[in-house]
Amino acid sequence: REQLDFGTSVGIFERFEMGIMVPFTVYQKARQPGKKMGKVKGTGFGNGIWYGKGIILREEDGYPVSVAATLHTHWPTGNTLAYMAYDGFGAETRGLVTKEFGAFGVAGSLGFYFQPKETIFNYVDDHKLTYRAAGYFAPNRDTWRVEAELVGATRLVAPFKKKAQRPLEFLLGGSYHMSTRNRLIVALGVGLSDGIPAPEYRLVVGIA
Repeated sequence: REQLDFGTSVGIFERFEMGIMVPFTVYQKARQPGKKMGKVKGTGFGNGIWYGKGIILREEDGYPVSVAATLHTHWPTGNTLAYMAYDGFGAETRGLVTKEFGAFGVAGSLGFYFQPKETIFNYVDDHKLTYRAAGYFAPNRDTWRVEAELVGATRLVAPFKKKAQRPLEFLLGGSYHMSTRNRLIVALGVGLSDGIPAPEYRLVVGIA
């Protein structure tokens, strides 16, 4: 599958951020029937996302770690027949913690993702526990950084019980500031489990 994510965001008082994002599937092979046994489309929109982020603590203010919280709301704007979206609204709340050690840094997050229950053959997709762990190296924060990250999830009501319901992905990439406002982001991801929707591989290229 090839996918584009369109989005925009605004920062408020250097402590808050709000934004929207709309994923668009440019092409997918669509070899299997849709989850409602209808025809699968090779292109289409996913559910739109509105998100907000707030910084609670900052290391630069004298705290031992930086702490932030996010809320992502998912709106039913996508194609539900083609594995691009689900029916109804969803929301994920996430807590994030980061710690810097000079040019190095570590970060982690834990979240709860609530969504309508979907059953696709013997696969159940519903509320999830999400988690991330990352480390980065940024000798010049105004120019570039490299980062490695683990991204995973599991069913909230039956955590880590079935392989298909515990996706795990490893990403390695970096970013380069092309100007004071724009940066280039490149990353390569590989699936570490058979969980859905962990990919065999993923190439990420973006401008933020």
